[in-house]
Amino acid sequence: MIKEYIDKATEGMGGKQKADVARELKTHILDSADALAAERKVAVDERIVKEVLGKMGPAKKIAAMYPTKRTVFGHDFGKALLSLAGIAAAFLAVIVILQLVSPDTLKMSISGASPAQDVLSIILSVVFALAIAIVVIAAIFLAMYVYETNLKTPYEARLKAFERSLNDVSSPINTAAKIIGTAVWLVLLNIFWARVPFLQSFGDNPALVPLLTDKFAPFVLYFNIIGVVGIILALAYLAIRQKWIPSLLEALLNLCNALLFIWLLAVFPFNSALSAGPTTLIKFVLAMVVLGCLIATAKQLWDAMRFALYGKPENNDAV
Repeated sequence: MIKEYIDKATEGMGGKQKADVARELKTHILDSADALAAERKVAVDERIVKEVLGKMGPAKKIAAMYPTKRTVFGHDFGKALLSLAGIAAAFLAVIVILQLVSPDTLKMSISGASPAQDVLSIILSVVFALAIAIVVIAAIFLAMYVYETNLKTPYEARLKAFERSLNDVSSPINTAAKIIGTAVWLVLLNIFWARVPFLQSFGDNPALVPLLTDKFAPFVLYFNIIGVVGIILALAYLAIRQKWIPSLLEALLNLCNALLFIWLLAVFPFNSALSAGPTTLIKFVLAMVVLGCLIATAKQLWDAMRFALYGKPENNDAV
């Protein structure tokens, strides 16, 4: 019972850490059982051990208390690689047995002179596919292992700080990301809007046709204005101390975005050659964009209120 508990608590740990933690847990369990038995003036039995393990809590809870120093094969992906290797070895064993029992059959099947070609070809194909899968999975999970063991711990604080900067509307990183994203979007819109291809229909022999017509040209100006205003507001978070002001203005900008897409949906400056399927899809996407803009407007108003009350979009801990 103690061994089973310790095995669950140390599952996935590296060899040395597993041995050290197992020894520590075993000593603690036995000492606690001896103390409890002495307190009750009884011998240590299964009931005492169960009570001690119950007070310690689930094995997973104990495992979480120890920083895991995993090896590659201590991970689940290590077990997955071993499983794939085992399956590949099984198929190879079949081929070896066939070679030993009837080498002529194997030769004929490979040359195409035997009806067994299909079976052996499938076996060889499966082995080859498993070998590729093993190499690909090993490469992916080896990169994950290197990240977890060598990069995650020393750079975790920096990654968290970078993530906080991205989420902080008043940080230079967030501002730079907004400006770059908006500028790229405006450049692509102005250069390629008249040449965007789209499927004319979703049926047989679909053809690509221009998505937009000349009716979209006036909308380009309004998208440019909204983009430029968005860049100005991103800079305003750095320049204005009262953050609720640019936050409120950003909410109004999101509302203007929603109204612009509603107008776009009403005019519908899309190619009339589009069939019912693509047309319905475009209308659905535009409706979802309008809904997203309205949700963003509500969220931005909420953040503006929090900026006004607490000076930041999260609730003040002291309050």
